Amino acid sequence: VSSAPAHLRASAVADNRVVLEWDAAIGAGPSEYLVLRDGRVVGRTDEPRWEDRRLNERTAYRYRVAVRCGDFSHFGPAAECRVTTAADREPPRMTGVRVLPGGTRLRVAFSEPVEAASACDAARYRFAPALKILGAEPCGPDAVMLRVDGYRADAAYRLGAEGIADTS
Repeated sequence: VSSAPAHLRASAVADNRVVLEWDAAIGAGPSEYLVLRDGRVVGRTDEPRWEDRRLNERTAYRYRVAVRCGDFSHFGPAAECRVTTAADREPPRMTGVRVLPGGTRLRVAFSEPVEAASACDAARYRFAPALKILGAEPCGPDAVMLRVDGYRADAAYRLGAEGIADTS
């Protein structure tokens, strides 16, 4: 039976990623590591390193890493550490605009969920050439429906937005 992985350390390398590293277990035969986040198994590896992706920003996580060696019949003791992911510093990006039939409503999609108060503030949007924005309302967590007046199907428009915040 081997001991727990030594010197377990976690680094928040992005707002949604954590890298775990530890000293390799010393025991009989090959090793397999079991990685747990907040009590749930998130992976297995034969290397003394694990990258956890798709995490929430500004969130504290507790990791445990256990090892099994040799015949792989059972896991030994686990090492534990904690880490908190950083805040997302990138504002949401517009990823698409779709004009609905009739040309009075436009669906604006964003790269991540947006905070409703900022995303539904019509004053934050600008069209070139100008279009009158009558209002805005949520259309799912990562989209807004703009109500407009004066849209022409034969014109090419550019849409800009400022101060749209994500939900975190």
